[in-house]
Amino acid sequence: MSWRSAGLNASRIWRFRENYRNTKQIARLALALAAMPHFPDDPDLVEPTAPAADGPLPVLAHQPSESAERGLVVSRAADLAQTGTVAVLFRTREQEKETLRYLPPGATRLHRNLNVWPTGPGLFYGTYHASKGLEFDTVFMPFLSARRWPHPPDVEVLGGEEAAVRDSRLLYVGITRARSTLVLTHTGSPTALLPTTAELYRS
Repeated sequence: MSWRSAGLNASRIWRFRENYRNTKQIARLALALAAMPHFPDDPDLVEPTAPAADGPLPVLAHQPSESAERGLVVSRAADLAQTGTVAVLFRTREQEKETLRYLPPGATRLHRNLNVWPTGPGLFYGTYHASKGLEFDTVFMPFLSARRWPHPPDVEVLGGEEAAVRDSRLLYVGITRARSTLVLTHTGSPTALLPTTAELYRS
């Protein structure tokens, strides 16, 4: 929801353009996603000034199967969580539940009633919706195949165009949760909702 859609027309507006959360490589991917045709027009979306922080390119990793995706993500996430905050984000609760049994003990589930935040390094997991407003040193986004995005049940109910709009917003949320490291994985072809410019990624 935007101020304008709520009927509020502010006479003075301050635009906060500095991006202090993401590296320039992650911000560049997020802005490329926002520039794609299926990303919804939003009059309150302000393009941030490119951040000064530098970092590695986001990883776009093809895997032979979803079980291989899961194994890669869980292994790398557990390692990185020893020294920083790491989130593994999912499109659905079903994906979250399928992966939970492979996560190490002590991983924290993201949800709306999380009122005690662990301090220091750690592993977090949950849906894109649950991650809104949060940030992590590293974010893993598995299962980004073309057959899963846009979400098939939404395509069936809402149509392809509206489903693409909604899922583009979710991808933007997930990408922008990462401070310095972002890992995207897929089987088969990656979703067409992601930008295709090769220079935005490393494999």
